[in-house]
Amino acid sequence: MTACGATPNWPEPGTRSYDCFDEAYAVLDDIGPDDEGAADVPRGRALLERHRGRALRGLGRLDEAQEHARRALAAFRASGEAYNTARALTDLAEILLAAEEPAAALPLTDEAIRILSEENADQHVEYLRRLRERCSGPQE
Repeated sequence: MTACGATPNWPEPGTRSYDCFDEAYAVLDDIGPDDEGAADVPRGRALLERHRGRALRGLGRLDEAQEHARRALAAFRASGEAYNTARALTDLAEILLAAEEPAAALPLTDEAIRILSEENADQHVEYLRRLRERCSGPQE
């Protein structure tokens, strides 16, 4: 994905982000079950689903973004990967807020806060607290 110019600020404007994730997904599809790295393919696909959703959110394609985020969330939950489960929950909450569905985003935000607090991911928790305020208004 480096060849696509991946940066910490995904998604970038336009379709370049999404196209790069499609290219990366095709690379994963070429890895056979006996090839080196085959064990990493499911996690790689889940990460790409997550980032595809982020790119689509940036393009305003919220229904498609939500589908990708939900697939990523299901994969991370199934694998027991807490940190990326919480990040996928965050992505889904952001998509729902963009779709003007704050009530649906709120429980996802709360779950992500709980998980990331246990992971000591303080920077993400602080961001989620601000996101939560957008869902429910300031807490007293």
